[in-house]
Amino acid sequence: MADESSPYKMLPVDSIKVPDLRVTSVLDADLLAELEESITRQGILQPLQVEQVGEELWLVDGLHRLLVAKRLGWEEIPCIISPGTQEGVLLKNLVVNRQRGKSNPAQEAKLIRYLREEGGLPLERIASITGLSVSWTRRLHAISFLPPGVLDLVGAGKLGASIALELLPLKEEAIL
Repeated sequence: MADESSPYKMLPVDSIKVPDLRVTSVLDADLLAELEESITRQGILQPLQVEQVGEELWLVDGLHRLLVAKRLGWEEIPCIISPGTQEGVLLKNLVVNRQRGKSNPAQEAKLIRYLREEGGLPLERIASITGLSVSWTRRLHAISFLPPGVLDLVGAGKLGASIALELLPLKEEAIL
């Protein structure tokens, strides 16, 4: 499928690692079925974005396409590969899904908290890299401290991020 001049390479489906912590576009069952039908008929029209971190290949964008390819029994999948870092994979994943407009604010909050606590990135730096405002980055970071059940409601779209922010001053027992 790909030749030497192609901007992408065919990679073994099983060679692509998916970070446990990531932002995933929200697709309902009908859109997922439509995606699978499209891939079955036309193949993957947009290659996955993958970063090489050391010897490992980490998915930045294309989880639903990867999962469909696995369900269909594909052995290889088209990918655009670039060199990267573990933090870079997560930051790009956040940006791509926000640009798509159907991201999960609870996942964004968890990812920002991880980048802050484990990656040592200041919130201002995360905002600068992702293009988010500093105030929104701070709000998402704050939301990450909500009790898991409340964060699940935010992730499911049953509780807006703005309302979740208003719950922050309450004690955990009062929220549950």
